[in-house]
Amino acid sequence: MTDPIFVRTRHTYESYADLWRLVELAGFPVCYADELDPASDDTYIVIVRNGENEAGWPDARARIIHWHLEPHVAYSTWAGVAETWAADQWHAEQIEARYVPMGSDARLKDGPDTRHAEYDVAYLGYMIPRRSDVLSGLAQRGARVSPTSAWGDERHKVLTHSTAYLHVHQVAEAPAIPALRMVVAAAYSLPVITERPARTGIFGCAQLLMSDHAHLAEFAWMWAVKERGAFLQAFGDGLHRMLCDELSFRRSVEVAL
Repeated sequence: MTDPIFVRTRHTYESYADLWRLVELAGFPVCYADELDPASDDTYIVIVRNGENEAGWPDARARIIHWHLEPHVAYSTWAGVAETWAADQWHAEQIEARYVPMGSDARLKDGPDTRHAEYDVAYLGYMIPRRSDVLSGLAQRGARVSPTSAWGDERHKVLTHSTAYLHVHQVAEAPAIPALRMVVAAAYSLPVITERPARTGIFGCAQLLMSDHAHLAEFAWMWAVKERGAFLQAFGDGLHRMLCDELSFRRSVEVAL
């Protein structure tokens, strides 16, 4: 089977840096949106939809797949796109797409493992009120929380100096498992503590620790501070085995194709 070609935009979105690193590590070919040949027999996987490709590819002969990774963004049909994938099961059901969970790669952890518990939780993300509420709750309980913004070497330090990885949904109405956060946590073998998703998909009790939003700060404190230890770390190890060993990024794409 010929490898699919991943299609990127010339505008760089920092939030997709991990995705493109996974594509590189898996050895998949890449082209820009203006280089996609709709008359070919190739298979293309498009990630970002913006002004560079909004017109789509009417009457495309090529197999064009949109892997939609933004569950909080409204979805509509797209000219020439043969199929749509979603990396979260609930999101796939909402937009009538195919559920294709994203695998990871241990090499996404780009640097030496100097882990020690400087932070109880790595809490990386854009701080909106529903996320700030959890941050405040953790602070009130004395939890050591990482900086909420970090990239490159700084992010590597945060992730190798944290006990667990915390996720809070950006939008309450889009309770999806965040694929690009999960692949990073898996590469670092970090246990994931998350606001409860609508559907867990391939993830089970061996890979996720879940709580409703109202109790998430207390739940995260209990696991990452009070009960930390080998039992907590087993969740991170389980996530690593699932997404880095059993269902790597390359394998997750090949299985879907």
